[in-house]
Amino acid sequence: MFFLFCGSYYVLERRSSLSALREDQNRTASNIASVCRGIYLTSSALGALNYISGVKKDISIISVSCIDGTGVIQAHSDASLIGTRSMDFEGARVAGLDFSGPREWIHTNAQGMLISDWYAPTMAQNRLLGWAQVGYDKRLLDARLKARLWATVKRLILVATSTLLIAILISLMLSWSLSRPIKALAQAARAIASGHLDYRTELSGRNDELGHLAREINEMAKQLKALDEMKQSFLESVTHDLRAPLTSIIGHVSIFLENQLGELD
Repeated sequence: MFFLFCGSYYVLERRSSLSALREDQNRTASNIASVCRGIYLTSSALGALNYISGVKKDISIISVSCIDGTGVIQAHSDASLIGTRSMDFEGARVAGLDFSGPREWIHTNAQGMLISDWYAPTMAQNRLLGWAQVGYDKRLLDARLKARLWATVKRLILVATSTLLIAILISLMLSWSLSRPIKALAQAARAIASGHLDYRTELSGRNDELGHLAREINEMAKQLKALDEMKQSFLESVTHDLRAPLTSIIGHVSIFLENQLGELD
């Protein structure tokens, strides 16, 4: 059951991590789209370039750009690409990517890197102005996800180890708490069996099954002592009642053996 819980927790954590990663990428692309809108409203890319420069500090981000409706780059993290057509955008368009909302397109660039491109539409007064693009290093994102999941695995191992140690400790405590009274009951049984009928176990004060057994043992010892006293009293009584007749019989037998009564007719 515990391992089933750990497996379920790991699956849920993985799904949660993937969902959080996609939400973060979606949010970043949408923020870039808002900044790109300023290019068309102010006819200046300076603000967008400053914002893009800050976003690019994330080492998992390969490129950030603002693309107009014709596919021409208006702002880019690589200034040398401004004014050129975005090949990645054209590739996504050819691949049939739906640009109506933030979308992801995974592909391999010219350098052989696996890229996760996010595109978000740049809108103004319900009019499409262009798109914002954020490219991520897919392998680095996967490495981050694996690191997060490995941290989850380590937490699960720690929880499992702690649970096991606690279970062992509780088992030892229960074993110790049960073995002591059982040993005491065994000692009481041995004492009574050896004839110490006055022996009484102190466990009779417990309110559990062991206490009930202890009270039964004490009661047994009490009854055995009573039977022993009855036996001793009976023997003493019989001995006393038979002593006089036996003495008389012994005397007559002695006289007979000594021929003191003469010959019998």
